[in-house]
Amino acid sequence: MTGDGPDRFLGVGRGFQVRFTPVGSDKRGVGIGTIDEGEFVDGKWVPGRRLNGDENDQGAKWQFDGRKVVVERVQLYRFE
Repeated sequence: MTGDGPDRFLGVGRGFQVRFTPVGSDKRGVGIGTIDEGEFVDGKWVPGRRLNGDENDQGAKWQFDGRKVVVERVQLYRFE
């Protein structure tokens, strides 16, 4: 998993999940805004299928399918 911008991350793999929590003095909550499957073509991100709330526990976790390796990009949001 690697950062791709503020509150945006890329992940590659299968059969695992990620939960996000604020760090340091930031007391705001954090949730998953969007998750897109995709691929890189000539070094550029090309989004594919957008995952929905059923696939991310209504924004609580980033869960990778256990059946195949996927490349996904997640955008987080902050809330009070």
